[in-house]
Amino acid sequence: MKKKVSQRALAERLGISQMTVSRALRGSEGLSSELRDRILSTSRQMGYPIRRRSQGAGSLLNVICSIVNTDLDERKMGFHTRILQGMQECAAEEGSELHNFGMNTKKWPQLVQRQQVDGVIFLYGGVEDDRPSGTCPLPLVSIFSPLNDDSDVVTIDGFTGGRTLANHLAELGHRQIAFIGPDTDLSLDRMAGLRVGLQVKGGDIPNELAILRPRAGSRDSVDQMLSELLGDDLHPETLRKKCTAVACYNDYMAREAVTWLRGKGLRVPEDMSVTGFDGVRFPESNEINPSTMVIPLAQLGSEAVFLLHWRIQHPKAPRRRLIVDVTFQQGNTTGPAPTG
Repeated sequence: MKKKVSQRALAERLGISQMTVSRALRGSEGLSSELRDRILSTSRQMGYPIRRRSQGAGSLLNVICSIVNTDLDERKMGFHTRILQGMQECAAEEGSELHNFGMNTKKWPQLVQRQQVDGVIFLYGGVEDDRPSGTCPLPLVSIFSPLNDDSDVVTIDGFTGGRTLANHLAELGHRQIAFIGPDTDLSLDRMAGLRVGLQVKGGDIPNELAILRPRAGSRDSVDQMLSELLGDDLHPETLRKKCTAVACYNDYMAREAVTWLRGKGLRVPEDMSVTGFDGVRFPESNEINPSTMVIPLAQLGSEAVFLLHWRIQHPKAPRRRLIVDVTFQQGNTTGPAPTG
């Protein structure tokens, strides 16, 4: 099977920028006829499909844009990188080039504003400040939360995932648990599922044991929330009267919670069980594997690309919301509820 030629490969062959190649293939102004002819000639020689967007023709550039922040510390790289890898693999299968930009909360990338790509995929966790200003001028798919009323969305079933975790904890005898996470709709969905699952078994997450904070997730924020929830008296017998488990928004927060609890002299899971959500493993903390709901991150990315291609071909169709299932994974942070 003949390997697909990319605009990057064309640029390297010609010794020019990829942006210049893209402008020539789109038929943009501002290039000399000599340079344009050289780019088009080389494109034909290398087998690159030349499909210019012409006014009223509706032809495609076969280039899409993703906005996924990869300029992060290692604890988050696995999460975002796996989503991006799913996008890249699917885009290649669909015959499109994928250009990724780190998140810029102020405005859309220039390629998007100038409509120099066919569509956009935006990884959006529901934090209001992360919305770019202005309306996206191209077909748009967001991952996790709808970016606006015009965007299609690929997300997960957080409610069912939370209820599954609650069933797991209830089977172990837990009835009253705490919850910590960011103040987002995603967090609320997971907590709602946990509550419903516990209430069926006669348990609950009392309001005083639920803390949602804007952009919560750092080590300091986890420590602070746990200190507020559990107080100063951390004797196991005292804690049992308050709660027997802590459900965390994601696996990183769960690992930090386990570290904090053990640092206070408590045993996990003997004195307190902890759950996470996402299924991302971190090499530096292999000894802590939270019981969690696994998100198929690469599938999220690939489904977003499929949905974007569908939207490009069906611009007038109603908005779509695609929900991807999550699966339970037993870890070493949950055990029978302490008694006595």
